[in-house]
Amino acid sequence: MRARKALWRKLTERSGDTLVEALTAILIAALGSALLATMVMSATNIASRNESALSAVYQAESNLATATPSGSTVSVSIPAQNDTGALSTGAIYIGLYQVNGPNGIEFARYAKSEKPK
Repeated sequence: MRARKALWRKLTERSGDTLVEALTAILIAALGSALLATMVMSATNIASRNESALSAVYQAESNLATATPSGSTVSVSIPAQNDTGALSTGAIYIGLYQVNGPNGIEFARYAKSEKPK
């Protein structure tokens, strides 16, 4: 009830805000809008830059999947004991696959490879 009276009194009052108060309110609103627009533009630019960098990384990783071994192939022998207790060894050939990505980043993986000729 008291709030309703205060609101009615403010609405029926003949004196208004001064010019300084009105200009100050407009200035604060304009500064707030400018800061909000700046933040939105910055966020958009950062998101765009990150998206293009991530796309380049995905492309480099994709190229790595289809790359051929670079350099030499290494043979790894692991001795194993069979059911009869005899030791046997088998060689596994490992190749290094490398691709240069964006910004000088090098992507590499090791995978089973064919026996070198």
